[in-house]
Amino acid sequence: MKIRSLRLEHFRKFTDPIVLSGFSDGLNVLAESNEFGKSTLLSAIRGVLFERYASRASTVTQMQHWSNKTSPTISLEFELPSGLYKVEKRFLHKEPYARLTMPGGVLHHDEAAEEHLQGVLNFTQAGKTGSKPDNVGMWAALWVTQRESVDQPDFTDSARQTIHGCLDLEVGALTGGTRGKKLLASVRAELAKIRDGNKKPAGKYKQAVAEQLVAEQALVVLETRKQRLEQDIAELQTVKRKLAEALTGGEEARTGQLLDEAHHKRDSAQRFEDQERAALATRRLWADRLTSAEKEVELRGEHSKTLEAVAQRLETLATAEVARKLSLDRAEEALNRQREQLQQATARYDSAGKQSREARTVLDLAAMAATLQAFRDRLILADRAQARVNALVARLASLAITEPELTRLRELDKQLRKTEAVLAAQATHLTMTLFPSALDLVRLDGGPAPTGPIPLIHDAVISVEGVGEILVQPGIQNREKLLGRQREEARQLSDALQALACADVEQAEKLYAARVRCENELAQARQELSGHTPADPASGMKSGLEALRNQVSILENRQSAEMSTAGLERLPDISTAREMARETERNERTSAEEVALARAPLENLEADHTAAVRLHSQADSQKAAAIEEHRRLIGEGDQRLQQESAEALAERLRVAQETLLDQQALIKAMELSRPAESVATLDARIVRLNTAMTEYASERQSMQQRLEVLKHQIARDEGEGIEEQVLVAQHAVDRLNQEIARYQHESEVLEFLLTTLEGAEQAAKERYMAPVVKRVTPYLQMLFPGAAIDCDEQFQITGIIRERQQTESFSGLSIGTQEQIAVLTRLAFADMLLERGQPATVILDDALAYSDPDRMERMFDLLTEAAKRTQILILTCRGELFTRLGGNRLRIRAS
Repeated sequence: MKIRSLRLEHFRKFTDPIVLSGFSDGLNVLAESNEFGKSTLLSAIRGVLFERYASRASTVTQMQHWSNKTSPTISLEFELPSGLYKVEKRFLHKEPYARLTMPGGVLHHDEAAEEHLQGVLNFTQAGKTGSKPDNVGMWAALWVTQRESVDQPDFTDSARQTIHGCLDLEVGALTGGTRGKKLLASVRAELAKIRDGNKKPAGKYKQAVAEQLVAEQALVVLETRKQRLEQDIAELQTVKRKLAEALTGGEEARTGQLLDEAHHKRDSAQRFEDQERAALATRRLWADRLTSAEKEVELRGEHSKTLEAVAQRLETLATAEVARKLSLDRAEEALNRQREQLQQATARYDSAGKQSREARTVLDLAAMAATLQAFRDRLILADRAQARVNALVARLASLAITEPELTRLRELDKQLRKTEAVLAAQATHLTMTLFPSALDLVRLDGGPAPTGPIPLIHDAVISVEGVGEILVQPGIQNREKLLGRQREEARQLSDALQALACADVEQAEKLYAARVRCENELAQARQELSGHTPADPASGMKSGLEALRNQVSILENRQSAEMSTAGLERLPDISTAREMARETERNERTSAEEVALARAPLENLEADHTAAVRLHSQADSQKAAAIEEHRRLIGEGDQRLQQESAEALAERLRVAQETLLDQQALIKAMELSRPAESVATLDARIVRLNTAMTEYASERQSMQQRLEVLKHQIARDEGEGIEEQVLVAQHAVDRLNQEIARYQHESEVLEFLLTTLEGAEQAAKERYMAPVVKRVTPYLQMLFPGAAIDCDEQFQITGIIRERQQTESFSGLSIGTQEQIAVLTRLAFADMLLERGQPATVILDDALAYSDPDRMERMFDLLTEAAKRTQILILTCRGELFTRLGGNRLRIRAS
């Protein structure tokens, strides 16, 4: 089948009529951006072919535009070997229709059009819920929608029937001999009697396994009971011993004595705390009384001061009444003069403040530069210290000896010397005095005779020429044992020295001394490094070399940024900047003092002026108010004296002070007699001891109960003959094991026979699948030279065989490789359909999304090759990339 044109109207996003035409017989490419509607075009092709014109299934209602809900209309022209066909359908309309124009101009309508279309394109009628893959047949495998390109074609039953029809024409139907099928069925039936589909035991085999499991469980139960009987006997003896100890031991009595003592101490502590609470309550009472008396004295003193202040204010008001006019004139003149002075001082202060801020900025930057230089100096010293640490760490790694190893060497050397000393102390001393003429005649152990005394710890032979030999055996107690120990200790010392690559203990001592010196130097170097890289809480810097290096970088960046903001190219030294800041600060302070001096009297002058203005109107009212207040205060003082005289108040204050002091002394004296333990502590102890007494009684009762239970269990088990039951159960298990082994052998024989027969059957099926593999392989080898495929009976590729002749599982391949093989498979099946006269067109919607540039070029070559035989439609949003594919470029135009 070759698509020639597609026309849509009111289909999803396409409300206005549009036409897609100009299809070539080979490769066609529609490259547009995302959201353009490429996938919508594929849905329209599927809809006009496979959806029923009168259907209202969800797959049909989804064709409508989401806002206006108008009736979708689709027209598709396609060509078959028999000629040009045109199908037109209108959906979801009160008068829906289907029209199929046949080659030669014959026109079919509605149901007749649907039936003829199904016959022409080899698909089945859609159901009430719309078209499904099984209705569509092979077209579902050849037309790939978005996100489906990675998956292999999912062949429905109808699609597989189409493929089987093509294969039957090529290789004949897959058949086998009747006798072979009966034999295979017979073997499977016999195997099914003892094995199920999951290769698990069945029938009598399963029954034997179940009986074996029951017998083994019974044996385990009996053996467990036998072990429990032995454990019960041992536990019985233990419980008897513990119960005897509990009845005769003194811990429970000791605990009872401690409980009585705790109750006695608790009563004493409770009495003390009650007395203490009463004393504290009395002290609070007299403290409140003292506070009340002191408050009354304070109130009377404040009253006298207020009365004196009111009298003084009356005198002041009288004087102000006479001089108010003179004060007003003077206040106005002084206020104007002071305002002018304040204005001049403020201008000078603003100028000095600006200069001071600029100088402080320079000083801050100079201080930052000094701090930065200090950090840089520390960084240089820290880098040097780090280099020294690294060198010492490397040196320490080369001194591979530790204190435990040296200590072991010393112990081994000391033990060897001790053994040699014991041998030397018991050695036989040999002295030979010979005439000069006999020196050559006498030999010791084959060597010349010694001229002086020598110690002997081993057997020695004195040979006298012409006379014979004398055997000297030293009289050392346990000589062989000591000599063996000496050899073993010498070997251990030698092995230990070799492990440390030392010739002797002295060299090991020197090596360890060098390691100790290196460790000390390393500790000093690390201490020095820590001294150069401490934490700086003020700046938030952590300790360590990298933190110091980061801090230097931060300060450098900050200094550069702030100098740029201040418009400074260079900075003075810190002393100059500090002197400039001090000078500008002095000027600013002087100006501020002048402003303060000018402002200080201003508020008072303004107040004086305002007061003088108001004085005339307020003088009388103020005087009257003062007189009234003076009278009120005198009356309140007289009333207080009537309630309590000054002498009575003084006596009340004295009694409260003395009583409070007496009560505090009493509390202090009570503190000296406070019990060592509080009531809470003793309550906790009493609870703990009561719990212990309860546990003692409970444990004793529990042991008595356990004793009776054990006696009963032992008597019961001994009476049932457990050991005899164990022997009977073991015999039953052995018998069932033999029976299961027989079934196992029988199943293995049948399994082998079944595998052999199925292998023969599989070989026949592989001959049947050969045409499918034959068409996929050329495409595959263009992508993977020398590769082959494995294919199952469902026409699914299960694996790929490449250079190493090892099968790789399809699911284990990369997503890109799976997608490429899935596309090639669809091209191969399209070739098979076309060769057998079946219609076929391949449509790929946004496929090859996971291909690298090299694979993409090869896939372009494969698509170009396949397009020589099959019409292919590519829908893609990657127009620039697919330009290299070539092919016929399609464009949508308004109808």
